Amino acid sequence: MPLNERLHFDALPDLLQCIKPCEHTMGRGTFRIRPKRLALPAADKSHREAFVKTEFANRSVLPDLGIAEG
Repeated sequence: MPLNERLHFDALPDLLQCIKPCEHTMGRGTFRIRPKRLALPAADKSHREAFVKTEFANRSVLPDLGIAEG
């Protein structure tokens, strides 16, 4: 998966805080982080959101294999 190759958020100590904005950007989940974790600083959050939007807009088109989602 091309996005996965460039997505190195999982190597950061704030992995969960990175996942939440990415999910929200893709139309799933929420930005809310449960305590004890702290929310990402605004600059980090906007940088990661822009990154995900750019990668999604430039993602590879995969062939249709005839497998229905469900």
